[in-house]
Amino acid sequence: MQPIIVVTDENEEVANPMSVNAQGWLYENFPWPNSPSGGGAPEGTIECITAGPFDPKTAGPGLLRLLARAADVPDFATLDATLRETQAKVRESFVRILGRAP
Repeated sequence: MQPIIVVTDENEEVANPMSVNAQGWLYENFPWPNSPSGGGAPEGTIECITAGPFDPKTAGPGLLRLLARAADVPDFATLDATLRETQAKVRESFVRILGRAP
């Protein structure tokens, strides 16, 4: 089964309790462990905002490991290859169905 990663700011206030190896409910826990504000878990779509496109060369190794773990792959290089392959397949399907790329 291929992982699906959705990056969105829609409905970010509710965590899927079955995500993160069925530990997603912890994101609804207050207070979040070691939170400097004593509040809840960081919201990924807000906390990971950057000034430009994501660049794995400037991302910390912890973030790269977290992304790989979320996609259930061994490392970020595998995740990157999987995403590129999936993008190519989606583009091919798009062209096949609509006759041209956007």
